[in-house]
Amino acid sequence: RAIEGAVFGLYAAEDIKTTTGKVIVEAGTLLEQATSDADGLIKFTKDYPFGKYNAKEIKEPAGYVSSDTSIEFDARYIDENTPVAKYESEYINTPTSFEFSKEDITSGAELSGATLSVIDKDGNVVETWTSKAGEKHVLKRLIVGETYILREEFAPYGYLRATDVEFTVVDTEEIQSVTMKDVVPTGTIIINKDGEFLQNIEAIKDKWYDFLFKWKKKSMAGVTFEVYAKEDIVSPDSLDTVYYEKDALVATLVTNDKGVASIDKLPLGKYYLIETATLNGFILDSTPKDADLSYVDQDTPIVYAGDTIYNERQRVEISVIKKDEETGTGLAGAMFGLYVAEDIAADTTHTDGDADASEDVLNADSLIEKAVTDSEGKIHFVSDLPLGKYYIQE
Repeated sequence: RAIEGAVFGLYAAEDIKTTTGKVIVEAGTLLEQATSDADGLIKFTKDYPFGKYNAKEIKEPAGYVSSDTSIEFDARYIDENTPVAKYESEYINTPTSFEFSKEDITSGAELSGATLSVIDKDGNVVETWTSKAGEKHVLKRLIVGETYILREEFAPYGYLRATDVEFTVVDTEEIQSVTMKDVVPTGTIIINKDGEFLQNIEAIKDKWYDFLFKWKKKSMAGVTFEVYAKEDIVSPDSLDTVYYEKDALVATLVTNDKGVASIDKLPLGKYYLIETATLNGFILDSTPKDADLSYVDQDTPIVYAGDTIYNERQRVEISVIKKDEETGTGLAGAMFGLYVAEDIAADTTHTDGDADASEDVLNADSLIEKAVTDSEGKIHFVSDLPLGKYYIQE
């Protein structure tokens, strides 16, 4: 196709002499410059004497590489009927050429579905296309020496949008290449584990019970969880690498002193957790807990999942039936006391600091509660008791 804007120079290829042999123009002298028009035409229109000339490209047109090719003209007398000897030639310019690739940063697999644009120094979009695995996008006629930006407008599904890649066009006929690599988001599962602990033991006066056990939620260290894949966890690239098969054990987690267990840098997908061991005095919650780490969007580098999981403490119920020794019938009106058989210590990390209202330790043989048998001879002590050793006494 015709190229506009190429600047050429016409040079003397040999000394230009008069008929008497006097040198009037030395070889190599630039005689004239001209620029190609919309039709690609360059004209040197001065009245030149016969001789040898050559034309060279001084400045390549925008989007093309430079060339040292020289066009030779040997201007000779033609005949008496030709007033002007005209010489023509064709000059071929090679356009700059770029290949653009889209790859997974880890596997190197080519990615389909990315919307990419090349943007010039003025912010104008030169071209936009959608990547396709196995096909490099070719873009020609970028201007030599100019700096451009390869920008990802939309990342392929499962990937983060890459940062801009800046590149400069080199003056070469070789195919130049730019590769943009995409990163996958990762998943993080965070578990917070809580349970009820004895906060303090409050003394009560003039009540049917003498002590009140006060409980407070606290983080639980040392609880064990296992993380499993709920589905096949597969790479988002065209390789479909299986990281974890469905129901495969991914990791074992144990809560720290803050009651937190976590795992990060997981490939995205759906997981579930099972509690496999808890603390003494608490009920194991073995119900699977889902952790959905599915892809969100191209701007979310870390997908989070998890929850605060609560363990019920094991509760204590103490009941008494008072019976007639001979008949076995229940006896109403008998008063019993519930006592601690050994010291009970509160969790001092949660005391409220009110020394008058709380005690850290309830000593052995302390009376906790008094109750009277009903018409069937039954007593059910209602105090919310911690695990430990107790006895009753009439």
